[in-house]
Amino acid sequence: MQSSIDVLSILVSHEFGINTDVFETNIINIAILLFILFNFVGGALKASMAERKQTIIESVEGSENRINEARLRFDEAQKQLEQVELILTEIKNETKLVKSEMLKTEFSKANELITKQFASASRVIKDRERLIFYYVLRQVLQLTLFQAFRLFLLSVSIKGQKQKCLNDSIHLFVSPGGNL
Repeated sequence: MQSSIDVLSILVSHEFGINTDVFETNIINIAILLFILFNFVGGALKASMAERKQTIIESVEGSENRINEARLRFDEAQKQLEQVELILTEIKNETKLVKSEMLKTEFSKANELITKQFASASRVIKDRERLIFYYVLRQVLQLTLFQAFRLFLLSVSIKGQKQKCLNDSIHLFVSPGGNL
């Protein structure tokens, strides 16, 4: 209370004019400034600060909500990734099985085809061997028959010449003088 009386006494005792005491005038100026700030600007500043505080709180809560949502989405994405990896593993295993089955099937078909071709080639070779055998046999028979026929003709020819020789010989012995 003492300080308010001093300020009032200073204000009342002096006349209006320029106070040259820097310390007193600064305190009064600062007091007036603070009074104006608290009374007029303080309410607006408090409201602005309260609004700013509320905005910051809402932003923080929104950020926390977004972080929680992001964590949930991350966890869900992690689960989906694990499921995709399981599916990929299954697909790889199925692909290996399908490849194996395809290779077995292709090997079986190729083996069957080779066996058929080998059997066909064997039949062709046997048929050719028979043809060659029959050809050689025919040639041998032809040559044998040809030789036999030639011998027969030769023997017939010789027999005819023998007969002629014999007839000539008989005729020589029988005829007087041996002229032919």
